[in-house]
Amino acid sequence: MRSILRRAIAPLAFGLLVLAATAQIVQNTGVGSIDWEQRVVRTKGIAMPSPVGGRAGQIRAARADALRQIIETVEGMILTSETTVENFMLSNDRITTEIRGVCSNFRDVGEPVYMSDGSIELNVEMILGPQFNDVLIGEMAFAEGAVMPVQYSDLEPSTAKYTGLIVDCRGLSVHPALAPRILSESGSEIYGNTWVDRDWAMQYGMVGYVRDLEQARGQQDRIGERPLVVKAKKAQGTNGSDVVVDDEQGKILHALSENLTFLRECRVLFVLE
Repeated sequence: MRSILRRAIAPLAFGLLVLAATAQIVQNTGVGSIDWEQRVVRTKGIAMPSPVGGRAGQIRAARADALRQIIETVEGMILTSETTVENFMLSNDRITTEIRGVCSNFRDVGEPVYMSDGSIELNVEMILGPQFNDVLIGEMAFAEGAVMPVQYSDLEPSTAKYTGLIVDCRGLSVHPALAPRILSESGSEIYGNTWVDRDWAMQYGMVGYVRDLEQARGQQDRIGERPLVVKAKKAQGTNGSDVVVDDEQGKILHALSENLTFLRECRVLFVLE
């Protein structure tokens, strides 16, 4: 069921994104920004005046520049804790073509800004929606269609049935990613692409990112009225996007079929600073 860097500072963009000292909801890459809370990429296109095409031609040139900046910003995104979008694109020409196609679906924000030197600036944004998720998360995480079989922990099931999961990552250098994982201290995967339903992941993303616990609890449309709140112990992986939690918390998540259901439906939020 298939539902799913050209400015001079470009070499620095990836480093700025991945090596930031603290977790950030909005990440500035040098040519644009990624708002992980709103799931949107923002940048601007710039065009100098040209004798060919007049003002309409200048706006077209600004849009072409904006597309280049969006693609460059997307290339710096973290896909998994070990892979960036740029690395993924380099490994597959078809994916590169598809990503560039998806990035062309940006929209103008406001009117063009006319500068004193005759140039124009065009603010644009691109939503990280189902089509984007399909090309990246879908192709990477679900290429083989593997789904983790239902598993239950050796913990005696309690009467508590949870509707979602909030992972408190504050104070840790956890970097947002498109396909992060939750691991136990003993190394078991508690949550990742093999635990989720593809259609849910394409629609909502595998994880939502928010700024504080109060905000997280307010997102009942995603995590319901009775979320389990756990404290992450550390970040893990080359890109610092996976989180590690206590073994007992992992057992709680896998103790009831209802809990496995909300994991399959990607009802998971990470709280960053």
